[in-house]
Parts: sequence; structure tokens; C-alpha cells
Amino acid sequence: PFFKKRYKDIELFATAPKKPLYIFIPALGIEFRCSMRLSNMSLKKAIENEKGCIHPKAAGDLDYKAIHLPSQELNNKEFGYTIADVVGLYEYIENKLKNENDTLFSIPLTSTGYVRRIVRKNCLKNKDYRRIFLNTRLDADVLMMLYDAARGGNTHANPAMANRILHDLDSFDAVSEYPYIDVTKQFPMSQFQYYGDVASMSELNYLLNTYACLFTCVFVNLRVKKNQPVAYFSFDKQKGFTGPIRFDNGRVLSCGDDKQDGAIALTLTDVDFKLMRDIYEWDQIAIGSMHIAQYGYLPEEIREVIMDLFREKCELKREIKLLEDEYRKTKDPKTLEELENTKYLYAKKKNLLNGIFGMMYTKPVHPDIYLDENLEYQEKELSIGDLKEKLDEYYTSYNSFLNYAWGVWTTAHARAHLQKLINATNDESKGNVFVYGDTDSSKCIINDYQVIDDLNKTIIEECEKLGAYCDVDGKRYYLGVFEMETDEKHGKYQFFKTLGAKKYVYQDLEGLHTTIAGVNKDKAPGELKDIENFKPGFTFYDAGGKTLFYNLCEPQVKVIEGEEITITNNIAMIDSTYNVHLTMDYSQLLISYQIEEEFDI
Repeated sequence: PFFKKRYKDIELFATAPKKPLYIFIPALGIEFRCSMRLSNMSLKKAIENEKGCIHPKAAGDLDYKAIHLPSQELNNKEFGYTIADVVGLYEYIENKLKNENDTLFSIPLTSTGYVRRIVRKNCLKNKDYRRIFLNTRLDADVLMMLYDAARGGNTHANPAMANRILHDLDSFDAVSEYPYIDVTKQFPMSQFQYYGDVASMSELNYLLNTYACLFTCVFVNLRVKKNQPVAYFSFDKQKGFTGPIRFDNGRVLSCGDDKQDGAIALTLTDVDFKLMRDIYEWDQIAIGSMHIAQYGYLPEEIREVIMDLFREKCELKREIKLLEDEYRKTKDPKTLEELENTKYLYAKKKNLLNGIFGMMYTKPVHPDIYLDENLEYQEKELSIGDLKEKLDEYYTSYNSFLNYAWGVWTTAHARAHLQKLINATNDESKGNVFVYGDTDSSKCIINDYQVIDDLNKTIIEECEKLGAYCDVDGKRYYLGVFEMETDEKHGKYQFFKTLGAKKYVYQDLEGLHTTIAGVNKDKAPGELKDIENFKPGFTFYDAGGKTLFYNLCEPQVKVIEGEEITITNNIAMIDSTYNVHLTMDYSQLLISYQIEEEFDI
């Protein structure tokens, strides 16, 4: 707003209100960019992970409650802190340009831009790639359905195991899950064609088993099967419902009950529907707006980059271990320097590999964000006509080479991959109990480890068939296999407690750990002190961090401590606390499970 008011003519590109990616001011010839979107890290982490940066971000926090007037000088600590931020950011950008052979004209806007140009360059080696890309063109209706069907990773707790301290848990994690999905699974590789309504289950099963399907589905009297520990879909993805609904921390347990029928509508892919079929049961369904496309593997040029990055990552990880062993023996400074350089290269390759999914999951069309006459951010809702126009621009540009549907199917396949792990770690007959899952991992009480070996065996067979592996120093590394995180160094989770998604604590051989959205991981264990304290009502004060408020106001003069100060648009920073709590619905659900267990219902 300041630039708009002062210079009138500005070029703004924002991904959301108050989140500009860049602002260009023609009158000055200056373009401001968001450095955080370039690194996708905090300034501290960005500086630490960029080769050549020698001035770290200042440690500790400034006293943000202290009043600083324009006439007052900063003390040495305050001055040093602000200088360190500026110098650190300057060095980060300077070294980023050098390390990536970039100029200010070629540097990407976001972190995914680096892997995007690597993949684009490899794709364009194939003179036929442009035809392949255009053959997958999305129309406006399909794009809106894809936006409705898009979901992230499956992150949820087993409500039967929540709000209780559990003992001796293991944790399993998939190796490079999204790269595994993109190399081994099939995706829509043609334009979606409108099929219409589906009249019978046999017709639906044929389509599901033959094509990549995108459709709407209305479920009548939907309910989770008794043997399933996790409800699958979030209520915020529904397209309309009637009747009573039971929730599991935002997930739908059922729609309809013994007294009143219920119905709920969703937009699904074929992968999602098959998961719904495994996790839920229902009385009736109706399928409409069916769109189908031909299935196929992602272009070889994309899979080739994924496997090259995976191999390089594995080679560097092996080299790091060798250099660490050598440095422990010799304490040679040259070895240490080589080790630090190898760690930098490893982090770089890992970020590139992980960025491939983000690159494909980027929406091809964004709403226009602009400043209105009152200098407030507004988001223009896109009409079908706007979508068609922007899609024409996307497919006309020779910089465009990705199909957004590939990103949507990547997350759907990933949820299916995690479900295999959930099922394997939730078999009462074998003494296995699933407790908590997050995108590519499972926290569980497990007595029969053979189920993991059997699951990995099928994944390895698939990887062998499709070349989803690399050989480094005589050892073969596979994508997608489930590895045990609770190793000899960390030990099992001696104690574990969850209160829902992104809200758990555990204790292992290294001590107490917390994963709570909005709470500082480093400070929280010291403040919590004991896992027994992690319960509704506990408040994190120091670990709660800061909350920022954006204030838009006309310039006005305020007298503060006798000094006149002009106040205009500003950000207010206040201490934030985090109070551990449960919603009423979730609390009642957990109580119901405890009652069922107590009376063995």
C-alpha cells in the first residue's frame, strides 16, 4: 500500500492477500522480491545452508516490548542484531547467485524454480515433449474439479489411541515417498474427456480399473468401517451435505444415523474412491460429471531427473558418512572443509528432489490479487471465462510444461501408499496397533515386524521392475520402502502421546520431543518438562512465539514519550501463547472410545 500510494503505478504479483511475491516500481526501476519464498526457510536456516555465507544471523531475541524512538540510538546488541540480519541476507543472495550461476535477471522467484528449470531443460531435449504436454491440456471445468479434488498428505491420529500415554512405539517412514510415486505410479496422460453420469456399479468398476477418473460422488449414509483406525476425508472438502454428521477432529466419521438419513457429495479421483471403498461403507451412491483420461507413466524426461537426483543424494549421503568417520580419526581441517561442502551439496540435492512434487502441484491459474482504491488487498474471483483466458495463456507459453493433474494424482497415490502402512501396522491379530500417521510415516505399537518386511518386499519388486533404485558402493537403495526411524541411536518411543493431527509429544533415548503446530520445537520440551503435562489446559508461554497483526491506517501523528511520531501502515508484534485444547466434538469422541474400552463395548 505504501508503494501504491506514493508511486501510483506499480506491478504487483501476490499469491494471496498480503503475500506479495514481487512488487515492481517503474518510476524507480526497482523490483522488490520475497526472499523467504526463494529459500523456503527461515533466514537463520537459509544462511546456515548456503555455501559461502560467513556471517550468521544473530542468536537470541530482541526485546520487542522495548520502545525505540527515532531520536534514540540503538545499543550495541540491538545494532549488531539488525546489521547481522541485513548482512546475512545480502550474503545469502550473493552466494545463491554465485552457487547457482544466476544473475538478478535469471534467479527464480521461488525455491521450486530451481528444480523447475532443471526438469524443463531435460524435457525440452525431447522434440516431441511439447506435443505430449499439449495432449494433456486441461479445460476450465476439469481444472475446477481438480482444485476440488486436490488434497495434501494424510495426517491424523487414531482416536482410540489419542489422549493417553502409550509405551514402546516404533516409527516407520517411506524413503522419498513423492519421488517414489512419480517414478512408479501412473498418471493422466491424455486430455480428460467428459463421460457423464454412471448408471451401475459394473460400469463404475470398469471405468475405475481402466482410466484415470475424475468425478463427483454422492454417498448416502456414509460411515467408517469398524476395523479402520482413521477416517479418510476432511469435512472441508465436501461439496454439499444433508443429515447429521459425526466428526473425528475435522474428518467425517459418518453422515446419517439410525434416526435420519444423510448424504454428502465429494469430488474424487479413482485413487481416492478406491480408498473410500476400503475405509467406508454406505447404503447408496450416485456418480456424476465423470471425466476420464488415459493412464500412463510420467514422461521419461521427468523420471530421469528424479532418479539422477536420488542417486546423487544417496552417493553424497554415503560420502558424508565416510568423511565423518575420517574426521573423527584425523581431525584434519581439510577433511572438515570437504565434509561441510559435501553436506551442502547433499542438502541441495535433497531440496531439489523434494521440490519436484511442489513444482507439479503448483496451480497453473491463480486469482488476481490487487490493491483497491482504499489500498486494501482484494482477490478477484475467477469466472469460467477468466479461467479459459488464463489457461490459454498458460498453454501458449513455452515456459509451461507441466500438467497440474499430475500433482493431484501424486498426493492421491501417496495417501494410498500410506494406507498400506496404516493397514500393516493396525492388525490386532498380530498385536500391531496404528497410533498416528503423517503423510509418509506411521507411529505404532508393533509386535510382528514381518508385516513391514512383507510390505517392503512388494515395493522392492515394483522398484526392480520400474528401475526405481540406485546402486552406491555395492548397496542398492530403493525409493518408497518403509524404514524404521526408531533405530539404535534414538531407541523406541519410550512414551508417546497425541492429541490429534500435528499435535504429539514423545520421549526417546535423546529426551523429550514435541511436534505441535505453532509451538517452538526447541523451547517446548523445556517448558513442558514431562509428557504427563501434555494435556488440555496446559499453556506454552515461551514456546508460543510471536503473533503478527497487520494494521492498515492513514498517516497520523502520535505523541509517544513526548516525541511526535508519524504512524502509518504497520505490523504489530505481540507475545503469543499456545493453549493445548480439544474441540468439544473431538473431546466427546475420545471419551466415547475410553468408555467403549472400559466396558468392552
